[in-house]
Amino acid sequence: MNKKILGGAFLLLFAVGFTTLPVAQFFAPAITVPAGFAITKVADSLGKVRHIDVNSSGGIYVRLNALKDGKGTLYLTDQDKDGVMDAKTAFGNFPGTGITIKGKYLYSSSNTGVFRYPLNKAGEVIDTENPELIVDGLMDKKRDNSKSITLDNNNNFWFWTEAWVVKVSSDLSLWNTYNTSNGITWNEIHSIYQDEDFNILILSNWWINTIDSDWNIERTFAKFQRVMHAI
Repeated sequence: MNKKILGGAFLLLFAVGFTTLPVAQFFAPAITVPAGFAITKVADSLGKVRHIDVNSSGGIYVRLNALKDGKGTLYLTDQDKDGVMDAKTAFGNFPGTGITIKGKYLYSSSNTGVFRYPLNKAGEVIDTENPELIVDGLMDKKRDNSKSITLDNNNNFWFWTEAWVVKVSSDLSLWNTYNTSNGITWNEIHSIYQDEDFNILILSNWWINTIDSDWNIERTFAKFQRVMHAI
């Protein structure tokens, strides 16, 4: 596994990257990483964190699946440039799971839809009070109602939950559902990622499936230790 993929995996789980911070600030010492990587605790006491994304300025957007002080999204920044996030702003009055940056927008999902916020050149939300609702009417199961989201290079939306995967075309006109009835090995989906060859990787409890550019679905790995939010 190359450093780019490994770095992305640990960033999502533990806020990891290249760092020069003192060893005293490291956490989870039982975890080992390749030379050139280090594990650093960059933020704490944020609430019920589900997913994050990082903008071009190094700011971290954090999605909460339960509102904290009436807000569901946090934006963390490192004002003194010491590698630890020391400033926090909160916005969005809806809980949810998914958050991702694509092009000039931040996309954030509620339990029933997807909002997007225009970004400035620094990757910061221009107007936190008026997001655009671009997808609506998704099923809210109350339990296991994750609407985690990613966008592929054709700007198709991909949602994953504990029951199925949905692909919505960029113009919102075409919806496709994937589960065990049409090729996915396991219905409990935890993450989706598009690799450098534009294949869609779908991570479930025990398997990874790929959907290639011709929309063929394959099981790419044999059964292995349970996968959660790995990439």
